[in-house]
Amino acid sequence: MNELTNNSITKVIDTLRGRDINAQYWHSGGGIFGIMIWLPDGKSIFWGAPDGTWCYDYNAADGDHISSGFTDIPCERFDPLVLSQAITGSVQVASS
Repeated sequence: MNELTNNSITKVIDTLRGRDINAQYWHSGGGIFGIMIWLPDGKSIFWGAPDGTWCYDYNAADGDHISSGFTDIPCERFDPLVLSQAITGSVQVASS
């Protein structure tokens, strides 16, 4: 992950936090970086780009997988606003 991507992820997290979404920078320790969203009910949504485009995993509070999805947003040189909107949409769906 390059400096530009790290800065863009930070901008996404700042935008999400400004929308009262509990977003945190996440690093697997194995080279995968992303954004972890913790929902008030204990569920989580992890956004990452292990295969070159941003995707998400939605998990129950006990860690069981609920669903996942993919986007066409590239992991390198992405628009932070576009990713912020996609993440916000996933949080709204998960919270409804």
